Amino acid sequence: MNDREIELSPYREIDKALLNVEREVKLTYYLEPLNEKQRKEEFLKSKQEPKFVYKEIAYDQKEVEDKLAREVPDKVPELATIYNNKKQELGLMHEMIKRRGDSDFIMQASSEIYGTPNEDVIDYAITLVRDIPPIDGPKNVPAEHVRKVMEEEVREYGLELAIDRVDELREILDKDGFEMLMDYLNARNRRYLDGFMEKVERTGNDRLKEAVYKFWIIGRGRKYLTTVYPAEKNITVCGRRKFAEGDAERLAVHEIGVHALRAANGYEQPLAIFAMGLDGYERTEEGLAVFFEEKTGHASKEVLRDYAGRVIAVSSLLQGMNFRQTFDRLKDYKFSDEQAWKLSLRAYRGGGFVKDHIYLAGLLDMREYEKNGGDFEILYVGKIGLHHIPLVKRLIEKGIVKKPKYRAMLT
Repeated sequence: MNDREIELSPYREIDKALLNVEREVKLTYYLEPLNEKQRKEEFLKSKQEPKFVYKEIAYDQKEVEDKLAREVPDKVPELATIYNNKKQELGLMHEMIKRRGDSDFIMQASSEIYGTPNEDVIDYAITLVRDIPPIDGPKNVPAEHVRKVMEEEVREYGLELAIDRVDELREILDKDGFEMLMDYLNARNRRYLDGFMEKVERTGNDRLKEAVYKFWIIGRGRKYLTTVYPAEKNITVCGRRKFAEGDAERLAVHEIGVHALRAANGYEQPLAIFAMGLDGYERTEEGLAVFFEEKTGHASKEVLRDYAGRVIAVSSLLQGMNFRQTFDRLKDYKFSDEQAWKLSLRAYRGGGFVKDHIYLAGLLDMREYEKNGGDFEILYVGKIGLHHIPLVKRLIEKGIVKKPKYRAMLT
């Protein structure tokens, strides 16, 4: 064991513990209402405020709390700061899941994690919804096309896909585990990757779980939005929707060129926390993704208008408006019933989820960062925020954090 490994060894246990917590404490998953369809139908027919029901907590809460209670070594001050802050963030997320429906707590906790929109962000959002007319263009591109484009983008960057590592998987897995994984990977449309992962968890097969976390898998999912799950190396594309022309290329930039690439570089670091994400990294993450959409010529005015609507919904929530008042305000800005419902739901899920401003706020951050001559390479060492840069620079100087292996293609 060399000096660097000796220095980092005290952090291995807390690193592994927090990665396991990250895989269990899926905040947005647990904030998705089970009765959305029913409540939406009732809401659109009446003035009744929607009351939502949520999923039962499926993970072992005591086990999560025990892991979060572990002491963080102070041998490397910068790492101690990183792990203590991440513990606090995951602890808040766990409490939010336990206290869904407690509006005051959910709003306070989510504001602590994600911050709140300032006047510049709110004013920019209002300008966008006024300047960009409602767009409802044709959406004829099937989900499978989007999935395949993204899979090719992963290969282009040199990330490892499970479907390309069959021989290695055969060596790792027992017969039943290998057949189960191959049945999914060879399925024609790779439906419901999220459901497959739940099935993997239920098997209790640790070797299978370790194998599916080793390589990237891109499949279709039940969630409406395309999503990267860095802790699992999963990417899902909604299988029940069609996409607009250009969405596949835009999502390849956004999801692969930023979300997956920053995770992949994080896994190249000596500690996995750089792949799961440091505390408060998501504002920079989402801002960088939208910024690179612009830089590569793949930005969508329809999507930008949606991000602006998200800011307005969060701003309305923070002003004390109820669901109906926020919905009506969005309608005044020419959002359709469907759009106004989705935007309001995102802001009021769990009781009041203050997060959705980060996409537009992060974009403004990135424009300012570029204007001031910011170094974009350092943002690719892993999933870090702008506020982590001084700390990360010190870790690079100490030889603990490496420069990024994978870099975004901006052409």
